[in-house]
Amino acid sequence: MPDKHQNRKRTFRETDLKTLRAFVDGYLHQDFLEEYKTAAEAVNAYCQEASRKEIVDLQKDLNRFIDATRALDFREVKELFVRELRSGWVPPGSAALDHLSQVVRDNLADRNRR
Repeated sequence: MPDKHQNRKRTFRETDLKTLRAFVDGYLHQDFLEEYKTAAEAVNAYCQEASRKEIVDLQKDLNRFIDATRALDFREVKELFVRELRSGWVPPGSAALDHLSQVVRDNLADRNRR
């Protein structure tokens, strides 16, 4: 049976948002709740293991995603996050994405203080 989403136009190319895609694949996968409990804890775990450059790139990609989808109805944004990024985490609202971005910024600030 064909994927019901396969005929939809992609908002992002497969090569876009590489760091965000890698983060989602490794940390917001279908079992992330068992491993991290929250999306913010998944970000914290990623940032503990990632280089400063990887954290900066995650921040840029997350901001790109948020900026590119700001004008969309949030149901569409949620679908894009899950479908295009293959996320096991379903953001409940735009504030949740903004919060993730803030968690990344906080981790980057902590890294810069070291």
